[in-house]
Amino acid sequence: MHEVGEARYDEHCNSCHGGNVGRVSNIFPDLRYAAALSVPELFKAIVIDGALQADGMVSFKKVLTMEDAEAIRSYVVTLANQAKNAPPAPALHQWTAPLADLVLRAGLEVGRVMTLMQLP
Repeated sequence: MHEVGEARYDEHCNSCHGGNVGRVSNIFPDLRYAAALSVPELFKAIVIDGALQADGMVSFKKVLTMEDAEAIRSYVVTLANQAKNAPPAPALHQWTAPLADLVLRAGLEVGRVMTLMQLP
């Protein structure tokens, strides 16, 4: 799965979100610190369902399968674990208004997401 995730990430994510050394610019988030990594349903809602289309993150439903999206998430989790000693991006594990809005737009249960993210 790791090899598939890395290949799909390089094909579809790398140009905006950067390679395994971090992001390309301040415009796009460094996915190693994305809150959605810890919630597979939220990651799927963003990548496949287009939950963030209004914010510029297009849906990849036409080019990625659900399995591809999970492989990408798994690969980025590996990168995140490798970078865990690096300073975290702001609001890594904070429940913010944009995160709450995303969870609601994705149709997910807020309490379940907070539990998966281990938030108080």
